[in-house]
Amino acid sequence: MRLLDIFRPKWKNSDYHVRKAAIESLTSQVALAVVAKTEIHPMLRLNAAMRLTDRALAQDVFADIAKSNTQYELTIREAFEKLNDEAALADVAKNSHHLWMRLAAVDKLSEQTLLVKIASSASMRAQVWSQWSDYPDYVEDSGGRAVNRLVDQNLLAVVVGCARDEAVRKAAARKLTDQGVLAKAYKSIDDLWVRMEVVKNITDQALLAQIAKSNDLPGARAEAIKNLTDQALVAQIVKNEPSHDYYVGHIAADRLADLEIAKVRNLTDQAELAKIAKNYEVRIAAAETPTDQAPPAEIVKNIRKRVRIAAVETLADQALLTSIARSDGEYYVCRAAVERLADLARDAEIEKRAGGHGPGGKNSVLR
Repeated sequence: MRLLDIFRPKWKNSDYHVRKAAIESLTSQVALAVVAKTEIHPMLRLNAAMRLTDRALAQDVFADIAKSNTQYELTIREAFEKLNDEAALADVAKNSHHLWMRLAAVDKLSEQTLLVKIASSASMRAQVWSQWSDYPDYVEDSGGRAVNRLVDQNLLAVVVGCARDEAVRKAAARKLTDQGVLAKAYKSIDDLWVRMEVVKNITDQALLAQIAKSNDLPGARAEAIKNLTDQALVAQIVKNEPSHDYYVGHIAADRLADLEIAKVRNLTDQAELAKIAKNYEVRIAAAETPTDQAPPAEIVKNIRKRVRIAAVETLADQALLTSIARSDGEYYVCRAAVERLADLARDAEIEKRAGGHGPGGKNSVLR
């Protein structure tokens, strides 16, 4: 016992056990409030807070204990379980020293505006160090968890525009699906990487065409081109873009090939497929103005090769496939023909063994 303990009430005694016994017998709400706010030991603070009639003060104390960097994990958990005030939970989600506590607080929240505040100020990922490794693991933090719990498109757009962590902004952008919100977000965001994530979800063809033809940075234009379905516009970009931006030109060429391949794979007319497999010509409009240029030969060649391969992979004419495999001048088309012949031969063998025979039959594969 210290000398000053003579002049103090027992619930302020320097000895923990004396304080504990005194606090457990306290009935004064004023004294309990003082203990809950000033006691240094979290277990005694929790004991006092649990008996407070002032629920707002009790919630503040529970939140303060839950945020504290203390070794008394059971006390922290018990304090957290008592928390039900949304503002206090948001405080814990942003400021607790313990990752598991921050995530649990976010999971307990239901107020969407508070989730926006957490997402806007917290980090997407946290570093977790292991004694077995010299390098940290990166796991989800409260910012990322808050974004995952947001569903309101307008609130997600707020996070896209305001979050401190770029990774959080990108995660929010990936959850945007409303085309009107996406259009507004695209026009208001300066960060290129976040703008690219926004463009990936845009399906409005008019807006995509506007972005693809704009003077925006190549990354955003490329993402717009990947979602375009206007084949004529894509072909126009293939024709003119290499002289301005080689990367965008190649992305447009890949998209043009994808659109052509999609049409080829839907064909059932074997004669039409044979025509494409033997001699497909890339259809790009001729120059309309003196500034128009023919696309680079390598781009045209690559489109032609990809579409021919798609046609070969859909053909069923084995004689034509054999001819292509033996004599075509394009190596990858020859290889596709060989692989298609092997697939047809395997299918025929399976049909021969299993077709028309039940399990256990003479030619069944199950025998």
